[in-house]
Amino acid sequence: MRARPLSFSAREATTMLEELSSIFDWFRELCGDRIQWEDKKLITGLARVGRARAVVIAFNPEQTPHPEAAFRKGIRMVKLAEKLGCPVLIVVGAKGERSPGKPSHDLIHFAEELFKSLLSAEVPVYSLSLGGKLGEIERLMLKAARPVELKELEKALLLERGERIC
Repeated sequence: MRARPLSFSAREATTMLEELSSIFDWFRELCGDRIQWEDKKLITGLARVGRARAVVIAFNPEQTPHPEAAFRKGIRMVKLAEKLGCPVLIVVGAKGERSPGKPSHDLIHFAEELFKSLLSAEVPVYSLSLGGKLGEIERLMLKAARPVELKELEKALLLERGERIC
């Protein structure tokens, strides 16, 4: 995976990327495996909020040409979280984004594979809903995770690692 800094060029900036930059003190996007293509259905990366760190899987509801590549990337991110010993944070519902349409059968299949990966993860999985509209796939992913409020995010991530909160 190739890491690149979060950028806000007109070509790459999306509402979800802007939301991620406002939530975290630091965010590094991790791109796809380039087996076929990079897809922005999922924006994934490493993040810090205060002293806590997490592997982030953020859902971008915009329609993309090859979402199967994005879900493959999401599964790899769960494995990376296990390797690093970091919790996984699922972010859904960026404000101001349009509601996604009904997903195709193939898209649901790939989402189910990611869902199974999240359920069997050896690290904690949290979800953060930003208050925007959610589609079927986003609602499914929320079922695999414990919800956390934005104001409690750092505390929840640190407690899972056994760190003390002062």
